[in-house]
Amino acid sequence: MTIRIYFLVLFGFVLTHFACNDPSFVGSELLEDDLINSEVQKEFEFRARIVTTDSILVYDAGHLSNNFHIGSHFDEQFGNSRAEVALQLLNISRTVDTSSVIEVDSVILSMAYNPGLFFGDSTVPISIEVLRIMGYVDRFGAYFSNHVFPVSMDPLGSIHNYLPKPNTLLTRIIDPEGDESDPDTVRLVPQIRIDLQRELGAELLSLDTIAAQSDSLFLANFGGVYLRSIMGDGSLIGIDPGSSASSLTVYYKANGENRVRRYVPETGFALRAQVYHHDHSVGSLAPLINQWQDSVIAVQGISGLGTEFEISGMEDIRGAIINQA
Repeated sequence: MTIRIYFLVLFGFVLTHFACNDPSFVGSELLEDDLINSEVQKEFEFRARIVTTDSILVYDAGHLSNNFHIGSHFDEQFGNSRAEVALQLLNISRTVDTSSVIEVDSVILSMAYNPGLFFGDSTVPISIEVLRIMGYVDRFGAYFSNHVFPVSMDPLGSIHNYLPKPNTLLTRIIDPEGDESDPDTVRLVPQIRIDLQRELGAELLSLDTIAAQSDSLFLANFGGVYLRSIMGDGSLIGIDPGSSASSLTVYYKANGENRVRRYVPETGFALRAQVYHHDHSVGSLAPLINQWQDSVIAVQGISGLGTEFEISGMEDIRGAIINQA
């Protein structure tokens, strides 16, 4: 009996003496290949529902994107998607041309391509028209992709049966001295150039000094331009309104002297807002929209379609650690 008690006391002393308060990782002394891997598998049932997504924020005063689309594209699954752009001008010149005789030669809206955003078939012609934004639009506001801008239905200009060439330099022949026998050739960055009504140039040039000095008064007189496609479902063209090549320019003669006035600052258009329209009813996914099913999911950008998932049995793993999270 005494020997047994003595043995127990000695055994307890050894445990106390050699014990460590810090925890140990069991198996830490093993080689990596000998570590024990554990895995838990569980099957879940899920179903999906294709839904139309909410509109997306496309403009606010704190962020000016240079990634925009113009055009229309038909997809067999998603249907038709149409992209339009609202652009607001600012008068870069704060003076009024007081020449006694002013003759407007041309008014050009130029829009540089963003070739990385082109989507579709460049061999399908497209037609684009330019409308006028009516009334004052607050450039310090926030606008979503479904915003309806007030526009006049009388086009300021248009371009028809146009083949997009987002990677082709534009060759332009100019005659600065009026000598047709010795024209100059310049190469411009890839861009779309649309002739607008000369009356617009005369209107802009005739704004009085007060309107020219005040951005708000200038915008109240001319709110901006609105670009939309009117023919062709082959492509969504990427454009860059922030490029120095994107501008509205008036070419005119003042008392017989050639002059140019640009109505977009070097930083680009004051307001740039993307508008998207979708018609999913003409696509093959139309019967599945808002219907729960277990076989098809769909994800579309530009405020198009998305997919909601419903997974049953997830409550069984509540409190479990997955990937250390």
